[in-house]
Amino acid sequence: MPVLDIRNNIVMVTNTVGVGSNYGIGYALTSNTGNFQNLTSNNNTFWVASASGSQNAIGVVNGLTTTTNIPLNTLAYWQSTTGKDAISQNILPVTISNSNMHIVLGNATNLLLNGTGASLAEVTDDIDCEARTGPNSPDIGADEFNAPNIDVAFDAIVRPGGVTTCHS
Repeated sequence: MPVLDIRNNIVMVTNTVGVGSNYGIGYALTSNTGNFQNLTSNNNTFWVASASGSQNAIGVVNGLTTTTNIPLNTLAYWQSTTGKDAISQNILPVTISNSNMHIVLGNATNLLLNGTGASLAEVTDDIDCEARTGPNSPDIGADEFNAPNIDVAFDAIVRPGGVTTCHS
């Protein structure tokens, strides 16, 4: 059985038209959790588009043919079947475009990827040769980014009873 290490990845199935099956990950292993002992998979994000006329799923186990496989449509189903990806996420990152998969900085959804990856000695930089080190590193995905600082300001504090105090 091969040893696989799948961490810090963004897995997206975005096809929503046509017929057939679209899977983010496929394993020919049966759905017995013990069969996944050589698999390390965590700190990923999975997103699957809803489809009409086709079967979209995060992954498939028990074979790669449609007559024998078991599609795992949700992250919870994937986690319970494989026993992996305990702290992985189910979000659709916002990228610059379909041909430029860099993360859009400042997007609230993308902030969930910042600093939530696992440190891997084998991976020291990202797709742009930027270091995968720092206080909020590494990020999930191939693009290391720094989330913008968020400054929160307020104009007034409302106390019980409706009394407002002003602050400058």
